[in-house]
This record gives sequence, structure tokens and C-alpha cells, in this order.
Amino acid sequence: MYKKRLISVVLLLSLLFITCYTVKVVAPPGKNVQLLSESETTTFKTTKRAIYLIGGLIPIANTQTDETIAKYELQNVRVKTEFDIIDWLISGITGGLVVTKSVTIEGTPGTSK
Repeated sequence: MYKKRLISVVLLLSLLFITCYTVKVVAPPGKNVQLLSESETTTFKTTKRAIYLIGGLIPIANTQTDETIAKYELQNVRVKTEFDIIDWLISGITGGLVVTKSVTIEGTPGTSK
């Protein structure tokens, strides 16, 4: 009995590592945006949380970058996704039903014409 529970727990925990996240790095229509390397400096940084259901299969929050790029008029961007401690907690507490991922958008705004 103990062995079956242990196997069940290990299988459920392993599902936390097998997910289908998609974060689309998209520029707003008609806007020319360049990607920055890891070493280039930026003057803007924001982090948002992408939210998914059922282990990342169904996105329920906007996972695209175009709105942020347009709002802050970014010309050069770098996008980083990571699974931080808050994301682990949310995923663990909900048993993988609700999963989040941190999306950090860094960049430099263009000059206004």
C-alpha cells in the first residue's frame, strides 16, 4: 500500500515538470523591433505572469509581448521566461491544474519622432 502511494505521489509530482507552455514574442503590427542579447543593457523592465490551465495546455492570460512593447514604445527587447518560487507554489497547491510562468520583458524605448 505504501509503495503504491509513493509511486502515485512521484508520478503526480513529475507532471509538474511536463507541461506545454507557450509565450509568443511578437512585435506590434507595423513596428520594427530588434532582439537584444543577454549582455546588452536596458532601461525598462517589467514582469508579468502567464497563467495556464491543465499543465499549460490552455492559456487563460495573454502570453504575447506585443501589448507591452506597444505600451512602452520599445524598439529593442529581451524576453525571459522562468518558473520562480511563486510559480512552483501555485502549481503545487493546485496540483498542476493552474500553472503560472513569469515573463520578464526588458528593453529600450525608441526615440519619438
